[in-house]
Amino acid sequence: MLQELYAFSRNYNADFAKAEQKLTFNINKIYDLYIFQLAYLIEIRDFEEARQEEAKQKYYPTDEDLNPNTKFIENEVLKKIEENNTFKRLYKKLKVNFGEKSDMVRHSLNLIKESEVFKNYMASGKFGFEEDRKALLKIITEILPYDETLISHYEDQNVNWVNDYDASLILLEKTIRYLKRSDDEFTTLPSLYNQDSDERGKNVDEEFVKKLFRDVVFNQEELDEIIKKRTERWDFDRVALLDIILIRMAITEFLHFDTIPVKVTINEYIELSKIFSTPKSSIFVNGLLDKIKIEFLREDKINKIGRGLIND
Repeated sequence: MLQELYAFSRNYNADFAKAEQKLTFNINKIYDLYIFQLAYLIEIRDFEEARQEEAKQKYYPTDEDLNPNTKFIENEVLKKIEENNTFKRLYKKLKVNFGEKSDMVRHSLNLIKESEVFKNYMASGKFGFEEDRKALLKIITEILPYDETLISHYEDQNVNWVNDYDASLILLEKTIRYLKRSDDEFTTLPSLYNQDSDERGKNVDEEFVKKLFRDVVFNQEELDEIIKKRTERWDFDRVALLDIILIRMAITEFLHFDTIPVKVTINEYIELSKIFSTPKSSIFVNGLLDKIKIEFLREDKINKIGRGLIND
């Protein structure tokens, strides 16, 4: 959302309909990355299996070469994913292929094998679905987030994927965590959006994306006036554009999204400013949003319901 609003703000002749379409397209591409990530785990396993077979063909194979520990390549959770019909369909549709990236796969495999997580898993003497699940969860949360070679590869495939990488890992973790031994090939994979629907039968998450984007774009002048009145010590035109967009989004959530707690909104946009804007942006965003919040509450402009009433 932030990236698309930034692009839209920089292009004075931007077509709103096309911008909204691009936003939806790029969000959906996160799910493609998630499928690539599932496939990559299987690719790593297959690479290790091929390596073990090659080791058996040595002129003078060791006992370890001839009798390798096959616990990882027989991982039951990875087999479940590989057999899943939805995964197979999307794998084929996206034409996933890491065949020309053997060095990258070897690098990822070595990162995993050198970790204490993997060593403990392989040496534990425990076998079964739960053991395999725990090991994969640790690989996803403790190793993949720091695989710079893999992250760089995805960035080359899609410039947005470097920012979507963590989101894909969350979906990956969710898949592994809730997969059951009893699941078959027809089990549904997690979706990008939550499946809650509103009273019109529309997906709540998708409608949130559209409403926030539209409200920020169509109310930009009003939002900027709110900001200008509270930034008299600064030249508005010299404030970082990303900071302005973040504050526009936060004010919109204050005023038009009654189920989002004010504290949640402020915390989210402070974190976004730390990631995407200048080193001092989080202080500026935090201070201005806190000031606006206090004034809006005093003027009774913020009206929250349900979960939006939570203050802690």
